[in-house]
Amino acid sequence: MEEKIQELKVQVDQLTEEAEYDFQKGEHYKPQVTSIIKQIDSLIENEDLEISKKHKIELYFLKGKASDILPEYSKFAEEALTKAMKLNPFHIDSLNTLGHILWKKKDYVAAKQCFETAIEKDPNNIKSLQYLSIVLRQVGDQKDKSANVTKSLEVAKKALTFDFKNAQSWYLVGNAYLSDYFMNPKKNNNELNLALSAYNQSEKNQNRENPDLYFNRGNIHCYFEDYQLAFNYYLKANKIDQSLTNDTLKQVQQKVLKVYDLVTNKCRITQKKLSNIVKQIPIGLKEQPKGFDKPLQMCTIIDLKDGINLGLILASKSLVSYTEQNTVPAGFVIVDSKLNFASLSIYNTSQEIYEKIRELTDVFIIEPEVKQINCEIDGKQISYMCIQVKDANKIYVENEKIVNQLAHSMVVNQTFEK
Repeated sequence: MEEKIQELKVQVDQLTEEAEYDFQKGEHYKPQVTSIIKQIDSLIENEDLEISKKHKIELYFLKGKASDILPEYSKFAEEALTKAMKLNPFHIDSLNTLGHILWKKKDYVAAKQCFETAIEKDPNNIKSLQYLSIVLRQVGDQKDKSANVTKSLEVAKKALTFDFKNAQSWYLVGNAYLSDYFMNPKKNNNELNLALSAYNQSEKNQNRENPDLYFNRGNIHCYFEDYQLAFNYYLKANKIDQSLTNDTLKQVQQKVLKVYDLVTNKCRITQKKLSNIVKQIPIGLKEQPKGFDKPLQMCTIIDLKDGINLGLILASKSLVSYTEQNTVPAGFVIVDSKLNFASLSIYNTSQEIYEKIRELTDVFIIEPEVKQINCEIDGKQISYMCIQVKDANKIYVENEKIVNQLAHSMVVNQTFEK
């Protein structure tokens, strides 16, 4: 019996490893999985065999693990693993696999209990910690999610302490940093840079390329508006797993093309109407912002250089918003008194920004930070100026500071589940 179980274990492990890096949804493994399950059932149901408790646990576990190879939730896998658990409630491998099955079922609370029980029995089990980090980001109501995401990061880091070269642990640390940044608003992008560093470590240590890693990298660079880098990573992810990124890539490219058209074609507003609009732009703020050594100087878009323009204030009119609510950063097109156009991206704000900044709203930007957008889409070179506001203290609307009127940062629901 020991020899037969070992043979089945080798089959299941080999198939599991192969399926883990097969991104065609795994349905073609069904015949092999069915064959393994039949072999296991023939042993369990053979009344002539005296099967020890230990071997029964292993057989039920292997049946559940084999069923888990397929992409969908399996009731038979849950039943088999539950039987293994009745024989040994602290069988770590069964707990981890049952938790994964329940995760597929979207029973996240029950899945979390499985992983926590496994960790209680073996605090050093990397797989349990990895799974717990994933499921923590999916449990709890809105009130609890913030704390759960923070805990997810702690658990992912703990998994890393037991194997500093584990590519999956590094990947999950990156995902946890990413989720924590958007769930628990930060004043800087440090956590996103830490996420990128974690992904770099994961890539260094991986045996095979992880398309989700490249996809998430693409999402970060898209958020930073480093669009060419984002496109490159989306395409790299898609090359490995064709189910990823096609829609995302197209949506981002369409947005960039839309902004490019709005900026270069001056929102397609007639010259006469534009001239009347810019005449209404105030020549300055009613009061100088506090906290500066010397008075800030008014400027136009053409005066700005790449990076942070210290000592300057830009006065402008908002003409149109090109992003939907709950999208970050919030995006607008602005014009200055000299008919210069730029896009405006506002980070770390709430959807109330769309109520504050409407068509023809006066917008003052303190020490504008300029990013020149340069990328290529379908052979077309795209270039336009973007002004990024990462600190809401640096924006005034209709001569009023808006930072105290806005709620926490909008949360982006990205695909960082795995």
